[in-house]
Amino acid sequence: MANYSTNLKTWGSAGSEYPDGYNYIEGEQPVDEWDNFLRYNSIEDVSHLISLTNKRIESEKGTSHPTSPENAHLSYRTDNERLSHYDSTEGSWHGLLKVDGDTLQGELDAGGYLIGNVGKLELSGNVDLLGNDLNDTSSSNTIYDSASGHVPLAILEQSDVTINAGSHLSGGKTVSLGSSLTLNVQDDFLLNTGDSLEGNLDMNVNDLVDGATTIWDSGNGYIPSAQIQGLDPHLSATDNPHGVTAAQAGAVDLAGDTMTGNLVLDGASVQYSTSGASIAELPNSSGSSLNIHDRYNGESIMAFNEGGPVEVINTNFDVQSGDLQVGGNTISKGVPASGQVTLNSGAAVIDTEISTIDATFNLALGVDDPDADTKISGRLFWDDSVGTYHIEVVETDTNVGNPTVNYDVIRVR
Repeated sequence: MANYSTNLKTWGSAGSEYPDGYNYIEGEQPVDEWDNFLRYNSIEDVSHLISLTNKRIESEKGTSHPTSPENAHLSYRTDNERLSHYDSTEGSWHGLLKVDGDTLQGELDAGGYLIGNVGKLELSGNVDLLGNDLNDTSSSNTIYDSASGHVPLAILEQSDVTINAGSHLSGGKTVSLGSSLTLNVQDDFLLNTGDSLEGNLDMNVNDLVDGATTIWDSGNGYIPSAQIQGLDPHLSATDNPHGVTAAQAGAVDLAGDTMTGNLVLDGASVQYSTSGASIAELPNSSGSSLNIHDRYNGESIMAFNEGGPVEVINTNFDVQSGDLQVGGNTISKGVPASGQVTLNSGAAVIDTEISTIDATFNLALGVDDPDADTKISGRLFWDDSVGTYHIEVVETDTNVGNPTVNYDVIRVR
């Protein structure tokens, strides 16, 4: 609360009331009694306003509560349009409910007092009756009986329930809530205690189980192999217990056979060996070769020459992973940098992004306009600021200007 004081002193004379509309006129002497009335009542009114100010509850508005509130301080939050007051005993703010309906954000403690029906009250927290009944005083009805711990049947709109016996059942009727009835199973239905089945059993897309063991798997439409006696040893047998031949299975005999159609290797690898048992046999004529063809256009893409080199025809030889080696020696680990660069003032720098200390490189250079007779060269250096190898491409012995250079950096080691 405010603690305001004034330096004004009390006025000694109350004077007499001046006429309505009175004012000073130049050259005339003021009337003392009227001046006394004005000064006396002005000081009295100011003192009264100071007293009201010092007694009023502090109030503010904003998007947050004041940081140093007084007890009973009122704060209106403009961000959620909620009025709250400060409880200095608990040291916390408490929101006030709107009388025309609001949502309670905590527990409601009636404290032994009546909660009147003054509008809609929505509760998002608990209501603790503290051992008291919940009553409707207008109708003298008890809604909740705290002593018995239940809602009385008499207060319910329907205090009984009708149980209709469905298929294969009998004994349905209307009973009061809290009471019981017995339904009987008809003879054409299986008893839970055990019964005899006189017709087919339709599982109706359900499994047939024995505890945790599935006897019939309805989703897959079969009896699980684990439930078939002697099946697992038979399935695991590799000695061809039924004596099935390759011809019966439509397969090629390992001992040798003749294929009646093409052999298409889709996504598989082809291996060739000139020693031991070959998986592909060359014709007996000298100088013949085994060709591998493209399955889509029939063109030969690889030839294994008897006593000669392996030829790659009409396709690229692509090393998808690993190094390219010849005779056990690595000739390429890949191309870390490739592209085009325009020399600026006769020079440009290319970052290989290779930081391996013992790496070695081959550099291939070209120009877009060879008629310009430009001469270029490349120099390898280590850039210690970034820790990688760099290539400096420079124009040497010519002065074309800023030629465009094509480059490929091949890593050898």
